[in-house]
Amino acid sequence: MKRIIVAVTILLLVALLSTHCAKVVSPSGGAKDTIPPTLIRSVPAHSATNFSGKKITLSFNEFVQLKDLNQKLILSPPQKNLPVVKLKGKSLEVVFAEDLMDSTTYTLYFSDAIIDNNEGNKLGNFEFAFSTGPFIDSLTLSGTVIDAFTLEPVDGILVMLYTNFADTMPIKQRPMYVTKTNKEGLFKLINLRSSDYKIFALKDLNSNYLFDQVSESVAFSSTRVSRSQLNWSTQNDSIVDSLHLLKHKPIELKLFTEESRILKLTDYSRPLQRKLAFVFSSPAIGNVTVSLLNSEISEPWYFSEPSTKGDSVTFWITNNQIAAIDSLIAKVEYQITDSLFNLVPTVDTLRFFYAETKPVQKKGMPAETKKFPMKMSGARGNRIKPNQQVNLVFGVPLKELNPKLITLTYAKDSINLEGFTIEKDSLSTRKYNFSYKWEAGKQYKMSIFPEAFINLDGEKNDTTIFKFEVEVPEDFGVINLAVKGVKQNVIVELITEKGKTVEQQVLTSSGTVQFSFIKPENYSFRFIIDGNANGKWDTGYYIEGIQPEKVIYYNEVGKRKVVTIRKNWEYDFTFDLEPYLNN
Repeated sequence: MKRIIVAVTILLLVALLSTHCAKVVSPSGGAKDTIPPTLIRSVPAHSATNFSGKKITLSFNEFVQLKDLNQKLILSPPQKNLPVVKLKGKSLEVVFAEDLMDSTTYTLYFSDAIIDNNEGNKLGNFEFAFSTGPFIDSLTLSGTVIDAFTLEPVDGILVMLYTNFADTMPIKQRPMYVTKTNKEGLFKLINLRSSDYKIFALKDLNSNYLFDQVSESVAFSSTRVSRSQLNWSTQNDSIVDSLHLLKHKPIELKLFTEESRILKLTDYSRPLQRKLAFVFSSPAIGNVTVSLLNSEISEPWYFSEPSTKGDSVTFWITNNQIAAIDSLIAKVEYQITDSLFNLVPTVDTLRFFYAETKPVQKKGMPAETKKFPMKMSGARGNRIKPNQQVNLVFGVPLKELNPKLITLTYAKDSINLEGFTIEKDSLSTRKYNFSYKWEAGKQYKMSIFPEAFINLDGEKNDTTIFKFEVEVPEDFGVINLAVKGVKQNVIVELITEKGKTVEQQVLTSSGTVQFSFIKPENYSFRFIIDGNANGKWDTGYYIEGIQPEKVIYYNEVGKRKVVTIRKNWEYDFTFDLEPYLNN
């Protein structure tokens, strides 16, 4: 019996050991595959001539996948619909949706949409060319597309060529040749025939190769691309190589988005009892007037408040009798643009309804009292700069203001300080500027006593106290920037590393601007050539041939320079605009 038990035990051990020895283990070692797929055969051959088929087959040395093909594939010259691309083993079949034009060189730009099946290695900048005529056109054109304001490269922008030079071509007709920019904003059009061209760039939001939406960003050259600017190139030339080999100055297109040319009323409402609000698609032109149809009151009953951008207008009702009417019917007169973008007057009859909503009172809790709509702005974290004013902003315009009920003291004593002023802001009817000759390092207390402010609703403020501290100059830096080459109005901006405007000044001739009380950080400078002297950057307008206003950044040896500002330091910088004005 013992022998049987021993024998069975041995057999079990052997079986277990055998199972362990037979376990499949993945082989180790070997370098990771980093080689992209290689085209080994195509029908027709690359650069074939006299092609008359409807399908192209591309065969690779391994199984491939397609990634983001619809966003990356470009056919030049373009067709209304992209070719249909099918995966078949190690091959791609490209079937054209439309007939091909006679005696034309076609190029398929795949970008890096073709990747291998295992490691995802990309076949970068893959292009395939063929001709329906007896020869292949072989000229090229390279350049860059940058944002007109930031001057940063823009990816995924269509760059298009036309042999017809009419301004309406990008609006009405697909281009003769097309390609797309890469992440560096670079583009390369290949297989071009010898000709002069009109060049146009487009952020094509609806994929129809037409500039037919105002929201589509565009760029254009004010001059033709001459045939002398085209280059001969081998198939292996990269875009960067093409730019280095150019005999002429590289083409640089500046992309911009036009301001809407359509002026119309997009919204109207009565959010407050005394407030009628109108919103327009673009800044309103001319007067906007409101006449009541369900009230016989003829005396002035409102004043208007346009927004800073001018694309909205608020009417504040000053008459108590009219404000008390729940439903106002008004005739509103304003201007809009017609189908030809001409300004025409229009009249609407609109109804404005207002119903006051009472705050919800929780059971067992006292009803919440309505707070007087007022806040202080200008102070950051209750700290202000020595040259800064404090602003009081009200939710409803004021009817009465009594400065005698406002006191200013140091925070640690109660002696009233004299000499402060409070004045209505010139751009806003609900903003008041509180000014005083602040002492650095001092803490102040502004006390506003009841009924200092009474608004149009008859609401009165309760006692309100604002405390703030004036920072010391030693905590800031000072910048003196001497600007040369100023020939017209130039907006000089101090900006953060991310391009946000900190402060701006305007020069009308060469001179020095000073930026005081600058927080220690990294900064740069931006210069806007303000051609129409309206104090802001203006975008372009394609059909009128207007380019966006030129923007120049503080550069050193061709690179945008960042300056570091430290506490209690004064810095002197010089920049000459002259070399950049004609670029």
